Amino acid sequence: MATATIGCLEPIDELIAKLVGGSDEALATVLRLEDKLAFIARQHDLDNSYVLAAILDYQRKFKTLPTWTDLEDHISLQQQSAGPLAEYETARKAIEEDHDDAFQSLDVLIGNLEEHVKGAILRNKLSIASRIAGTGWEDPKTKKKLMGADTACAWIANCAGAEDENSVLEEGEKTIAQGRDGVETFSLTTICAAAIKPQAVKWLWPSRFPMGKLALITGKPDNGKSQVTLDVIARTTTGADWPDGEKNTLGPRDVLLAVAEDDLADTVIPRLQSARADLSRVFFVGYVRTKEFDEKAGTKSTVRPLQLAADIKKLKIAIESNPQIALLVIDTLTSFFGDVNVNSDQDIRPVMDGLAKAFRDCGAAFIGVSHHNKKNDADAVQAILGASSVAGSARAAYSCSRDPENEDEFYFTLVKGNLTKKRGGMKFTIAETTTDGITAPHVQWGETTDKDANAVMALVKEARDSKHQQIDKARLFLPMALEKGPRLARELFNEAKAEGISEQQLKRAKYELGTIRTEKRKDGWIWYLPGKAQEKNFLVDQAEL
Repeated sequence: MATATIGCLEPIDELIAKLVGGSDEALATVLRLEDKLAFIARQHDLDNSYVLAAILDYQRKFKTLPTWTDLEDHISLQQQSAGPLAEYETARKAIEEDHDDAFQSLDVLIGNLEEHVKGAILRNKLSIASRIAGTGWEDPKTKKKLMGADTACAWIANCAGAEDENSVLEEGEKTIAQGRDGVETFSLTTICAAAIKPQAVKWLWPSRFPMGKLALITGKPDNGKSQVTLDVIARTTTGADWPDGEKNTLGPRDVLLAVAEDDLADTVIPRLQSARADLSRVFFVGYVRTKEFDEKAGTKSTVRPLQLAADIKKLKIAIESNPQIALLVIDTLTSFFGDVNVNSDQDIRPVMDGLAKAFRDCGAAFIGVSHHNKKNDADAVQAILGASSVAGSARAAYSCSRDPENEDEFYFTLVKGNLTKKRGGMKFTIAETTTDGITAPHVQWGETTDKDANAVMALVKEARDSKHQQIDKARLFLPMALEKGPRLARELFNEAKAEGISEQQLKRAKYELGTIRTEKRKDGWIWYLPGKAQEKNFLVDQAEL
């Protein structure tokens, strides 16, 4: 089984070159990805797979990676024939002649090689299934000849089920029952509590955003949620302390950012600069490029935007391959789910569960930015846009809301926090900074608050109800004020103000009534009722004198 070459060097030889005489970091990677490496080494029709197997065997015995001399001695002691040594010499010669360190990451190299091997195995199985469906094929184990389309389907399904990654048990997981339920086979597994080592929660922003968990920043449009998110990104990249006084214990780390609604060049980058982010540590998730093998069409390449429903494993591999990444931000979350119904728990629950497991395994923090839905009577959790599993899967969620008593100030308050006792939030305003002639906004943090998101929503509702009451009052005020004829608008505003009605509320009432006319004259705007034409003409005549 040959692999796709990188320059003149096969990927498996590139892998061997990195492992022989490898560093402590390479040894740590071998220990972490031992199962994947063992899978590759078992493919005996893969050139030089025996050399890889010998490296792994040496590592297991001596707890270190071998040099070329160590590896040669180890193979000589283990084998009587000259075949393995000849394979070793071939691999060493190819590596010494052509090695150019084409792969920069050992994790990526192992992952690519594993996927290639799996693809080759699948192509071989599809070829056998095609023969079974056509002329027939003799199973080398049972010596039985298999033939027919139905037999081919059953054979390929059996192969797929045997190597389904979902059937691989996790560490400590044990099967306590198995059998058949209808047309499907099953196994029920458990993990003993004594086998699970307790761990303290690790934090990105202590007591607010945990590492290895899903978190949300939510709110209505124009309420500062993207600004707060960019501030979190900026502090992650610079290692700056958090606005509530908590220390940033991680130091400067990298961030992956996927943005759907804002332009990168004229919006996101200037705002990151305004927030004093280290741009060299921010990486925008671009497109996903895939290659798929088809028995008839051959290799098919596609380029598409990120889709969480399909790309969770890819993100996990990317973060595990780049341990400096501490945070992935998706803005907005519903824009990147993919081809699913964002309001359906049946569609969204598997995506959120997959994200939760992936980030638990890789240890990075995940923050999804989400809009509110249009439910006015919902609490803070129910107000989060999308299926209930979006909020349900998050271990922390914060809401950004405009202060109903001061429209220049905002609240950053807790929606839910399963892992912290800190229930309060903070207030903030939006300031501006000019960099290289470009003015952009950023968060200016204020005082802490004991209010949570539900308390702020109650304030907003109270202010909204009060506003509606004043508009109703203005609807009664206007017809009476214009009963005797046209009036200057500024006079109406002054009289309404004395009644506790704002200019905006008066204008809103005029719009809702739909019967009041306006006209601009030399001394200002006039408002009048259509049935008061004589009075209007009189006022106009007076204004022209």
